[in-house]
Amino acid sequence: MKELAEGVQPQNTTNSTKWALKTYEQWCASRNSHTELEPVPSNLLSSEDSAELCKYLALFVVEARKKNGANYPPATLHQILCGILRHMRQLNCIIILYTCNS
Repeated sequence: MKELAEGVQPQNTTNSTKWALKTYEQWCASRNSHTELEPVPSNLLSSEDSAELCKYLALFVVEARKKNGANYPPATLHQILCGILRHMRQLNCIIILYTCNS
């Protein structure tokens, strides 16, 4: 009954969300290990500060790299961001997206 109440999510979607979150967390750890860079807040994905969320997700898109150092293709970045959004929805975050002017 609990699954029916919450809705059933396909296993591929669950795996994709976990992969996106892992990719984001690895980027955070890498960025936060560089003392000269402004660290990513640990509670960013549960934050209600949309300006801060926009700032760091934009940095994520620009800075995230594959394990071999190559850039992610645009479609892959889109998939990662969709996974992060799914994770935020699971946390019941209220998300207000707007255009960044920075």
